Amino acid sequence: MVENLYSEIQREVAARGCSTDREGVTGERTANMTMKSLRTAWYFFAEKVADLPDCPVRRITNTKAWFVENEREDQPIFLYIQMSINRKNHKNVCVFNGLSS
Repeated sequence: MVENLYSEIQREVAARGCSTDREGVTGERTANMTMKSLRTAWYFFAEKVADLPDCPVRRITNTKAWFVENEREDQPIFLYIQMSINRKNHKNVCVFNGLSS
């Protein structure tokens, strides 16, 4: 059942992308992120609800059915900044991105 939903999400997003002339929209990333979000919520509530069954997303993991995601071309600019800064300036990068304590 979860595999059907997973594939349906991918197909629907891909169809919407084609209908709006958005190149490169395959729906694979959306399907992956949807299932990862479901898995996260499932594990959170599994700690609170004793009789919750096993996470259905495990089926995708066990069958190795995850879609392969290519690197995004639209990476946020701060990732490029972080990659281009050497180790001496690492603290400045963390402060710039709000990662410092």
